[in-house]
Amino acid sequence: MRNASTLDAEFIFSLRADETKSRYLSNIPGNVESQIQWLRTYEKLNNQAYFIIADKFENNLGTV
Repeated sequence: MRNASTLDAEFIFSLRADETKSRYLSNIPGNVESQIQWLRTYEKLNNQAYFIIADKFENNLGTV
């Protein structure tokens, strides 16, 4: 597990765009660029935690 960054925007957006998986995620309208903007804001905050779950080969599996 590692802290999410703007480099993860495409992966996170792909989860949100997947109809099956997105029913368990908060809805964020927009596209990959709007996800990047959200992550830039997140990186400046110290009151939230957003992580990428990855396997030992660094393949992204999900978020928490």
